[in-house]
Amino acid sequence: MTPDSVELNLVVPTYNYQLYGEQVDRGELPEYGEPLVPVLIRDEAGVRIVLGTHDFKDHSKPDLLIERQPQGWAIFLHPEGGGDPSGVVYFLDDGRSFVTPENDLGSSNNIQFLECGEPVPDIDGPQRARSLKLSSLREADLPWVVNDEID
Repeated sequence: MTPDSVELNLVVPTYNYQLYGEQVDRGELPEYGEPLVPVLIRDEAGVRIVLGTHDFKDHSKPDLLIERQPQGWAIFLHPEGGGDPSGVVYFLDDGRSFVTPENDLGSSNNIQFLECGEPVPDIDGPQRARSLKLSSLREADLPWVVNDEID
């Protein structure tokens, strides 16, 4: 860090509606709430955002590195802190955007691409699965759905 560097510690609430929409609709659970998760933002050859901790040196947590590049921005995805990026998201100044996987360098899991509307494993729950056209999905694609939950 340089003498002019800034470090910002935030606490981010968890978005509950994706997995618990019915409970949120009934007022039993807030749309955003517990657990509150620490996030650290710090300038370092761009801006580094460390997710899940306020300890910049905790390399067990995922992080993002945002770099300004000619005519746009590059966001390097580090799913395993301290490891190589799994991919890069580019936002160009003219409004275009791109996602590129990084070469398999072995220190991070490879980025996985999903089809539009495809549920994200361990994030999207049974309610999301019901809203999809289940005929296009295999049971193996939805390990968290119990057979009798699908009507």
